[in-house]
Amino acid sequence: PVWASAVADAIIAAVAPTRLAEFRGYGGGARNGAALRQYYEGQEAFERQDWTAAKQAFREAVRMDSGFHQARWAMLLARKWARLPYEEELRTLARVGTLPPPLSRLVTAQLEPDLTRRMVMLDSLAVEWPTVADVQLVRANELFHRGALVGRPLTDALDALEAAARSFPSLDRPVVWDHVAWGAIRLGDRDRARNALAAQAATARGEDPWSRLLRYVVESRFRPVVGRMMEWGLTLLGGESRDHLATAVRLGVTFDLPESQLRLAEWLDDPKNAPSRRASDWSAIAIARLMMGQPRQALIALDSAAAMLPDDQELDRQRWEWRLLLPVVGVPVDAPEQSRALAQVTRLAMTGDTRAADVLAVHRDATTAFAQDQTQVPMGASSDFPGPNPLRRAITYLTGGTSRLAMGDSVAALTQWQWAENVDLQGWPIGAPQTGELDAALSPIARLRRAELLIGSGRSEAACPLVEQVRRLWRDAEPEVATLLHVPQLRECRT
Repeated sequence: PVWASAVADAIIAAVAPTRLAEFRGYGGGARNGAALRQYYEGQEAFERQDWTAAKQAFREAVRMDSGFHQARWAMLLARKWARLPYEEELRTLARVGTLPPPLSRLVTAQLEPDLTRRMVMLDSLAVEWPTVADVQLVRANELFHRGALVGRPLTDALDALEAAARSFPSLDRPVVWDHVAWGAIRLGDRDRARNALAAQAATARGEDPWSRLLRYVVESRFRPVVGRMMEWGLTLLGGESRDHLATAVRLGVTFDLPESQLRLAEWLDDPKNAPSRRASDWSAIAIARLMMGQPRQALIALDSAAAMLPDDQELDRQRWEWRLLLPVVGVPVDAPEQSRALAQVTRLAMTGDTRAADVLAVHRDATTAFAQDQTQVPMGASSDFPGPNPLRRAITYLTGGTSRLAMGDSVAALTQWQWAENVDLQGWPIGAPQTGELDAALSPIARLRRAELLIGSGRSEAACPLVEQVRRLWRDAEPEVATLLHVPQLRECRT
């Protein structure tokens, strides 16, 4: 074992010197050469984003050497970056209890349900272990997906991701730069998005479908004519490329591109597809139209999704919940539609259904939403905060900001409304709309409220880009929604 550890140490020093300190610190190096070979096969697969091969190789390394902690941890990271559920692996690692620091403390931090405490724990680990790449990466990833839920701007996450990529060549992977590009596109930062895409191309081993999709997204966001041409090219592809597009289509709203999501979802919808696939595509259309300021069309699309799967209780519930709760945050819904929804939800509540009872409470008194503890967020990208109603989180933060402003705390109000920068998605969205998707769909409301507050405090230079973003998103908004852009405070930001 001593000889094997020395050989492993020498290999690490030769091929990944920047990770030598953490490899030694983990105290979990391979005790046999076969396990080490499997580990490096997994690392090579990780580099080319072949998550299936990476997971298999890491799993085999652990099978050969149960004390090879770094391989066990890498197996979890492969699932995480593949956007697959990884919570059970975290719980398993916590139960094993043999991981050395900082891995054991990273596991503990990610299992912490209070998001504020979780971020404090990760910040502390990043300071304590500045030379451990995985610590910096996990913290940056958490900031990217959920930092905005506790008032951390998305730019903090992009800074952390870029710093990790530059400080640790072993992490200068395409997937890190993918996330920088993703966040920069969301924020409308053209130069940062293009620089990240260039860094991604420089570190990638060839172009994969996700890289092609990112290039299309960048052009669609910043050069729409070129983006439409690329979109036309994408729709000519079939086979694996079409499957990848079908997997990723519902990320459109997180790129601030609901129109692209709408067009591609309409193109993907095919009467020959399975009802579950069609329901997912119609859910994508509903989410996109809601973000575009078209609630009537959004409700029609959501009804269509529910019709594809008449036994899907989640889709059926959301049909009524959207009609009843969207007006709470200022999104107009026709009165007869609201009345029908109220009757349906009331019937459910009378049977003892707690979700329906909560919906009624929020409908009656919007401040009820803010009464919930907003920092209780389950581990991982969860759509179940603070309960099973996916609209609940958006209402919590939007009404929470209003409550804070009414109490004279404008800073807290801005922090509440910054929640909309989160990218808290559960895997690759499919099926009924998720919480994170609805956060994005209602983010224009939050942006307008932030803009009004910023203008009132003399910060028009920060407010007007937000207003312009909403004008772009609501270019074809329904008239009742478009009036929200015509409030006197926003006249400061003329087209």
